[in-house]
Amino acid sequence: MFGLEDIHLHPMPREDTPVKSALKSNKENVLYILFRDLNMSISVGSDNWLPNTLYKEALKCEIKKCEQNCKRMELLAGEEPGSLLQEFNNALNGIKYDISRDMMLCISGYGLVLLLNKFREHTDFNRVIDDVSGFTMLHVSALYGKLAMVQYLLFNGAYIEAQSKDGFTAAHVAAMKGQRECVAYLHAYQSRGHTGATQDTSIMPISAEQLAEGYEALVKNFTLLLLPEEYGLDVLSEPQEGNKVKLLLQKKMEQLNISDNNSFKSYIADWRAKKWDENVIDFYEEVKETLSTYKFKCSTVWRSYPCIALEKLGVSINLVWYAKGITWQVKVLIVPVLKNEYPEDTDALPPLVTDCLQKEASVYITKTKEKGKWTYVMTQLEDMISSRLAEEKQFVLSACKFLNNVLEPWWFPRLQSKRHGRVWHSYAISIGDVPDQRQILTLFLKEVTQTEEKDWVPSKFLERVISIYSRSKCNGDSNGPHTVKSIRIFLDPKHGCFKPSSHISAIVDVLGSLQMEVY
Repeated sequence: MFGLEDIHLHPMPREDTPVKSALKSNKENVLYILFRDLNMSISVGSDNWLPNTLYKEALKCEIKKCEQNCKRMELLAGEEPGSLLQEFNNALNGIKYDISRDMMLCISGYGLVLLLNKFREHTDFNRVIDDVSGFTMLHVSALYGKLAMVQYLLFNGAYIEAQSKDGFTAAHVAAMKGQRECVAYLHAYQSRGHTGATQDTSIMPISAEQLAEGYEALVKNFTLLLLPEEYGLDVLSEPQEGNKVKLLLQKKMEQLNISDNNSFKSYIADWRAKKWDENVIDFYEEVKETLSTYKFKCSTVWRSYPCIALEKLGVSINLVWYAKGITWQVKVLIVPVLKNEYPEDTDALPPLVTDCLQKEASVYITKTKEKGKWTYVMTQLEDMISSRLAEEKQFVLSACKFLNNVLEPWWFPRLQSKRHGRVWHSYAISIGDVPDQRQILTLFLKEVTQTEEKDWVPSKFLERVISIYSRSKCNGDSNGPHTVKSIRIFLDPKHGCFKPSSHISAIVDVLGSLQMEVY
């Protein structure tokens, strides 16, 4: 699945790089394009090759990136503010020559090749820079798809077959994240005999090719959120947000063959059935066993970088899991909580919520920072409420959550989305200002409280979904009958409120068009 045509901008040793060719021809404009637009590096040789003005501009850009990323890394690691930035400034000024592993992580992870070239005499490219995973700079740059950095490291003595603690080579790491160009380059580099090895010596039971194919299979599994290229470009080119919401839903409905009440409900039934498939259940059992022993017993679950990271509500553990031909990226969030009582509420709660609270559904609070605010965690209460719903009501709630996932794929990072659009020709498009999960539950509970059982028959499935969204419809007329200034959020002891979404009308219009289909 990887061909040399994918790497023509990154030649092998002893071949002229595009940068070197442009320098020989004195084509300074081409150099600007290679640096600014194609993110290419000098790769080999000396920074003295570059015109002075171009070098200064490119280095200034990398210094700015490094300063921003130092602050971000300190925040994630919980380190003293300014410590990493101070080290970086000292290194630039020659005060401290040996840069730390954290600085090497920053430089390799963000592909800052000019900076690394500046510090190269005082940097061991084969040093392990993350103790938990055993990753080197080559591993980290391959993980993030920084092909110019991968090329530079190999040209300057990085060991291509260096293995992490789990047996990952750089090719394995690139493959697990779907970094096609890096995998192709690493394989081509090795196949041309520049490593001294003739076969894969990794202890991994899974090859890089299998991990890459598993990642491709994972992408195909997420047809719910990834629009085909021809659809995605239409949506992205729409300038009006309201029209963008409508077009996104229309294209997604068309792609999923949803055209009326019955087809919509049928799809939701299938979607609910697949929500917790065998892979997820298998993984849950594996992780539960792993956490009890602190050692992975499943041979296809490995640690990934960053293995441990601070989050707003706890600590996340990042893992890679290969199962049934799919390479999964798994993030486990561990949140320390204290059991607490739901505070007495002066405002009336929906009967269903009150009943669950009387049944002593657990409510928790959490706080991870010394001066941070306490946050309520009511997952168990929400699960109890859902379990008490009749089947038809569960269908409607699932449909609302489905629409929320389509409009705002919270799990899909924006930078990742951009890369998928370029490499995989599919897009995960996020629309802002749409109801989130808590707001959806609030609107749903209002609908349950203010309707009768006869309103929840199967034939009125789509009608109920539309009615839920219409409860916060904002038509721009402050005196209009459907305008709501703010809505109190249920299951929020702090009495939080939310303003109606400006995009609700577009969602309601698309759902209404499904009602009008006649067959």
